[in-house]
Amino acid sequence: LTRLPRVPGQVTFSGVPAGRPEAGPVVTRCRELGLLLNVAGPMTVRFAPPLLVTDAQLDEGLSILERALAG
Repeated sequence: LTRLPRVPGQVTFSGVPAGRPEAGPVVTRCRELGLLLNVAGPMTVRFAPPLLVTDAQLDEGLSILERALAG
């Protein structure tokens, strides 16, 4: 079995609490609003942004997440 070499650099995956009993509905609402996330646990959503992302794109994604959490 060959081992893959470790690649140094920043990890862009990030999990955050959904602030709700279930993360699934938050992820579904984000998708409806144009933000792709996935469920990382019963109450956790996971971001996986591209390695090259602008501040404006991050701001837009966080804005969508805020709207999804608001209702």
